[in-house]
Amino acid sequence: MSYFAYPHGYLYPNEFFEPILWLPVMVAYTLLISIASGSAIIGALGVITPWTWFRENRLFFLKLAAATSPVILLGPLADIRHPERGIFVLIYSHIFPSETHPGSSLIAILANLWLPFVLSVWGTLFFLKRKPVVSKFLAYIALFLGAVWSTYYAGLLITADTKLYLYNFLPLLPMGFFLGAILLSVSLYGFLSGRINSLSSKILFWTLVSFLFLRALEGLRLFILFGGTPLLENASKVYSGLNTLSLFLFLLALGLSYLSTFKGVSLLNLLSSVLTIIALVLDRWNIVVNTQLVSKTTLTTLDYNVPLSHWLPEALAFFFFAFGLYALISMKVFERRILGGVENG
Repeated sequence: MSYFAYPHGYLYPNEFFEPILWLPVMVAYTLLISIASGSAIIGALGVITPWTWFRENRLFFLKLAAATSPVILLGPLADIRHPERGIFVLIYSHIFPSETHPGSSLIAILANLWLPFVLSVWGTLFFLKRKPVVSKFLAYIALFLGAVWSTYYAGLLITADTKLYLYNFLPLLPMGFFLGAILLSVSLYGFLSGRINSLSSKILFWTLVSFLFLRALEGLRLFILFGGTPLLENASKVYSGLNTLSLFLFLLALGLSYLSTFKGVSLLNLLSSVLTIIALVLDRWNIVVNTQLVSKTTLTTLDYNVPLSHWLPEALAFFFFAFGLYALISMKVFERRILGGVENG
């Protein structure tokens, strides 16, 4: 069978002139969302529940969430063509359907949940020592909003039917983003805190197992439903390189985490955390950038050369800002004067 070539395979004209809709800087955006939401979820559980590991490490995760949550909207602000109009998503939000704008905007809904999310995280942290009851109430809000934010970008991809066709065949993507948020936060705990114990190793190991199991289900579903079709052929083409590398790193991290958890080789937990972080970055690149390289027709792939010099400084700036804020929050003078001398974390 042959197809009309524009310029090869079959492409819509707009795909030829604009290969990808969301630029690579959005990879950094999704990673920051995962860090903020995953840390907020774990930190809130440390306030709400009596579970020992969560309570012992809640300060670390709350500080990490407090440092990264204010930064997350810089991602779409850097991506849009007219950043000076970015404030309009908060001022003129299309949340409720109207005659002029039927339907609701998922972007507007989450943008308006951003400030409550930030305030609930900072409030939980601020009142942790001063007023535990208030802190616990705000922790429930942070837990809920953290869960919502962790799946937001995946939901946005799935609803973007007009451009990103392949995402609509990945219904488990929101759950994958939720587990990815927890996994990234736990891995950062192992990397940044330097606290290595059997319980944190077990949490990292079983989160890795759950994440990889979900990925296997997604791959099996695509193979069963679309085996032998151009969709699967082209998806395999754009995924194959980075997907193989990220899968290798995930499995290597899983093996090291197993040795750390069940064989008592505790130092391997740090290496497992680092490999998991690298694998998650590659995995997000595959999902955010490479998936867009499959044409909406599913009959061919698009060519796109990533301008690293353009987007990399912006992406790194987000992380420098977030982790600079984290370093400030972690200063002892900040903890004494602002946080009221909360417990060590």
